[in-house]
Amino acid sequence: MALRYTCHILDAADLTVQLHHNFDARYRNPETGEHIMATARTPNMDAGVLFRQAKFANGGIKDVLQAMQQVLRERYTEPEIDFRISQEKERTEAIAKKESALKTLEDPRWLPDLLSTCLQDERNDWKTNAERVKHELAKFPNKFGPIGVK
Repeated sequence: MALRYTCHILDAADLTVQLHHNFDARYRNPETGEHIMATARTPNMDAGVLFRQAKFANGGIKDVLQAMQQVLRERYTEPEIDFRISQEKERTEAIAKKESALKTLEDPRWLPDLLSTCLQDERNDWKTNAERVKHELAKFPNKFGPIGVK
């Protein structure tokens, strides 16, 4: 929603491709015929690449999205795999962080409370580029993913 309706630097073509790769992309497994969905979502959520590429123009929006990303990214982490046995302390901390984030996501108040906190934070600039923008999306060339994938 923030990408579609707030100020940022992505043009229509970049925005369309980014949204497609994060939410609509699907590729057919040639052996099973099964569709595999949204291949870019996991790395973008984990690393925040799309967030940084967009360069949102409103400080309040940036703050909300960064706070949300810190919780939501934990859905995609795998501490048991990401850390070697010699990194037991880091692995234990990452597991605890993931468990805490997943527990947060179970609370129906987490997002409203986060928004309330961000809205009340006087350091957030909600006025700069506050008006709603409706970015037009370009037509993506292939309904099943990148050109050449069937």
